[in-house]
This record gives sequence, structure tokens and C-alpha cells, in this order.
Amino acid sequence: MKIPYPLKAFSLLAIGLLVFSCQKNTKETELSLSTRAASFYAEAGEETVSVTSNDSWTVSGGAAWISIAPTSGSGSGSFKISVQANEDFLLRSAEIAVSAGNKVQTVKVSQLPPTPSLEVTPASLEVASDGAGCEIQVTANAPWTLAIPADCDWIAADKAEGNGNATVLLTVRPNILREAREAVVTIKETIGGTQKEVTVSQEMGPRSRLTDSLALVALYEASDGAHWKDGRVWDLTKPMDDAESKWYGVTLDEEGRVTALKLMNGTITGEWTIPAAIAELDALTDLRFNGCQVAGTLPEALYDLPHLKAFYLMNNKVSGSLSAKIAQWSEMEELYVSQNAGLGGSLPKEIGSLKKLKKLSIAQTDISGSIPAELAGCEGLVDFMANDTKLSGEIPDIWDQLPNLGSLMLYNCDLTGSLPASLGKCAKIKSIQLHQNNLTGNIPESFAQLPSTATTLRVQGNRLSGVVPAVVKAHANWEKWKPAQYIFPQQEGYGLE
Repeated sequence: MKIPYPLKAFSLLAIGLLVFSCQKNTKETELSLSTRAASFYAEAGEETVSVTSNDSWTVSGGAAWISIAPTSGSGSGSFKISVQANEDFLLRSAEIAVSAGNKVQTVKVSQLPPTPSLEVTPASLEVASDGAGCEIQVTANAPWTLAIPADCDWIAADKAEGNGNATVLLTVRPNILREAREAVVTIKETIGGTQKEVTVSQEMGPRSRLTDSLALVALYEASDGAHWKDGRVWDLTKPMDDAESKWYGVTLDEEGRVTALKLMNGTITGEWTIPAAIAELDALTDLRFNGCQVAGTLPEALYDLPHLKAFYLMNNKVSGSLSAKIAQWSEMEELYVSQNAGLGGSLPKEIGSLKKLKKLSIAQTDISGSIPAELAGCEGLVDFMANDTKLSGEIPDIWDQLPNLGSLMLYNCDLTGSLPASLGKCAKIKSIQLHQNNLTGNIPESFAQLPSTATTLRVQGNRLSGVVPAVVKAHANWEKWKPAQYIFPQQEGYGLE
């Protein structure tokens, strides 16, 4: 059937209008984002992304550590990317897709790993000799390990590794050694390698029976103990107080500490030097090495014996001089260093601090210089023997300050000046021997006051002159003093009447 022309024309017009209308209503989707990459530090954070579009849009993708809000929109808008803190020490990344119509834009999200941190307190620990438990505080955000030096067997830790903050307990064992010790404990975080150190210092152990025995062994070896006089050799495989082989010359107290060491004449056969280990015998009160071939200088450690009351070193080959540290012998009562031809220097003025000193002998040595006036501080002094030395200068007039003085032997020296008048005031004096010096003047009248106990007065061989005071000649002991032999004879050109 033929379509009428008017109708046909209308139909074509309608189809044309429809096609034109469809072409006019078809639009192109627009989509753009304010950023295509969102970067974050290790801490939690967020960033807003702006969306420009002429259509509806949705957001997808991401990861468990990323949250997005909102996840959809229409037209221009924005959404927020939030990230959790990164605790994994790994760089992490993910991709977010924004879709609108047939358009897709992506945002790459990345987050840096945290920076490893490690702090350890304290940096040093000081521990007493009896040991202790000590805490170390570790503040960290990463795994770490703890290391103790392989050769350190006196420190133990309750943990060798950890992750994050922790308290480490160090156990420091007692120190029985006679020397301080130190070790460095290392804590290292395993991610970046940061390392911290804790220095552990422990004071030396206390002296004991053990340290005493070790000190004696050191002395034994220093003096070639294997060749000591027969019958006196120590058996080092047995205790010091073994019933069958008791160490010769050693005396112990109830706690097993060495209180006396007496090695008498002939015990040691070869020259030797007193070792510094002698100071370990700090309970020692009596030390005697008479005629024991002692040579060399006296170790400074010898003066570190705080309880020493008697020290006998006669008839040896000691050199050097007496130290000012002699003042440390505050308990000293009997000090004999005579018959050591090589012992020189001066008599230290610090000798005057020995309040308890009763007997002092420096005779037959090379000790020189003047007699220190500080000797008056030895208020307990009974006998002072300094004959056959190189003492010189005037004799200090201090003797009346020594109330217990009984014997003064200063002969065969190089002393000058006058006879000390204070000697006449010594109430307990028994013997005054000042002969063979270069003393001048006359006998002081105060000598008439010498007690009846003063049975010896020898001043011959000096440079005395003048008439002996009548009051002195009237002394009850004048004849006992044998003046013709021990008073009147003087050096050539001098003489008493």
C-alpha cells in the first residue's frame, strides 16, 4: 500500500527531529582529580582529593590500612583518604580508582615506614663488690638484641632480645677478685642498626683468707720460695694452717686472716724485692724480714697496711728511701729498718704523725739530712736509734715533749750545734749517746736534772769545750757515767775541763 505523500513527508520529518534530538542529548563524561598521588609519613594521616566531574562517581580499591570517605559522589566534590600508622618498617602502597561514566582516574597512595628509634638508660651502672640486680630501661619502636661480651661471666641478663619498650634485669655476681672490673653491655636495634652501650663497673672484692693466701703465694714466688732454708718451704698445695705442713712464720686469726708474717734470718737465700701484693695482707699487724736478703726499694703498697704495729727489716739490702706515706702507719709501734746500707734519703717529717710509735731504729743506714722537729709528735716514743747514719745539722730541742723517752742513740753521725737542754727534762731517760759528732758548746746545766735511771751519758769525740757545770758533776750518776772515758775526751783541739 502506498503511503500518502503528506503522511510520508510527516514521517520523514519526525524521524529527522528524533535523530537531531538524540544527537543533542548525548554528552561526554568529564573526570579529573586534584592529585594522582598521596604520600604519607609513618604516622597516621589524611589527605583530601578534589573531584571535578559532570557525572556521578565512585571510589574503589585501596587496602586494609586505608579508609575512604565518602566512597561516591555526583558532580564536583571531594573524598578523604585516611591512613593508619605504619608499624611494619616496610614502605607500603596501594591504588585507589575513581570511576565516572566510562572514565577512570587513579590515585597512588604510599606510606613511609617508621624510623627505628632506640634509647637505653642508664648509660652506666656502678655495682658494689657483693653484686646486685640492676635494671636497664629500653625505649624502642623496633626489635632489638642484647649482647654481653663472651669473656664476661659475671653478668647475666633476663632477656637477650625484645621488640619495643622493655625492662631488662642484669644480675651482677659478687667480685672476689682484688681488682675492679668493667664490661660493656650492648643493645642494638635490628632494623637500622642503631646501637647503645651500658658500661657496668664493679668495685674490687674485699680482702679475705683467699686473697691473703694469694698474696703470700706472690711473695713466695718473688723470693724463690722453693729454695728457702730447709724445713721452712711452704706446701702451696695445702692450706696455710694445715696441721701437718703449717706455713712457716704465718699466724692466722679466727677468721683465717694473716695477722703476722715472720721470716727470720736465713729463711730466704737469694736477693728479692717485696712485691706490691703485700698490700693485700691488710689484717697484718706484725711483719718481720730480718736477714732475709730483701733488696731494691720498698714498694709504695707496703704503706697501705693500716693495722701494722711492728715492722722489722733489719740486716738487708734495701735501697731507696722511706716514703712520706709512712704517716699511714698510724698503728705502728716498732719500726726497725736498721742495717740497710743502701737505704738513704731523709727521715720524713710525716714520722711525727705516728703517735703510738715506741721504738724507731734507722741505725747503720745512709739516711741523711736533719732530724725533723716533727718527731716530737711521736709522743709514745721510748727508743730512738739513729747511730751510724748521715744525719746532720743541729739536734732539735724537742726531747722534753717525749715523756716516755728512755734511750737516744745519735752517735757516729755528723750532727752539729749544742747539746739539747731539753734532754735534762726527760723524766724516764736511761741512756743518752751523742758521741762522735761535731757538737759544740758545753754540757747544759739542765743535765743535772737527769733522773737516777739515766745510767749512760756519752758525749765524747765532739767539739765540746768549757768547764763542766758543778751541778752536773754533782749528779748522783756522775761516776757511773765514767767521765774520763765518755765525757771529757773531745776532738783534737777541743776539750772539757
